[in-house]
Amino acid sequence: DENDKSQNRFITSLHCTFAHASQATQESMTTTFQHLVGTKHEVKAVSMLYSDESAAIELEIPKKKNDNNSHSSSFPAPLNTFPHVTIWCAKDHEAYESNELPEKVKRKSAKRVVFEHPVVVSGVFNFWYN
Repeated sequence: DENDKSQNRFITSLHCTFAHASQATQESMTTTFQHLVGTKHEVKAVSMLYSDESAAIELEIPKKKNDNNSHSSSFPAPLNTFPHVTIWCAKDHEAYESNELPEKVKRKSAKRVVFEHPVVVSGVFNFWYN
């Protein structure tokens, strides 16, 4: 069970958080991302970051370009500064702690393995409701 913090566990409800309630209001998230709900998108898995507490796959979110080669607003950038998918958590740790992995890499308390060839993965954009 991915929610059983009494044990090490793999995360099975894989997702990439574009915005969290701590970063934006529900209204703002709906306005920004509603047009994407239900649409399929590709991203690149570019590295794996891991520590004794968590592991995550770092994602590269493509920037869509319009006809004049400037960035389009049709695919907003994630508010999360570390786009990723959490894949594992240690006992007594929460999945959200994987947001700290880039800083932990800088402090040498986590490692980052860059993939020789990025892996293209696809998913359907949705809002996450509890």
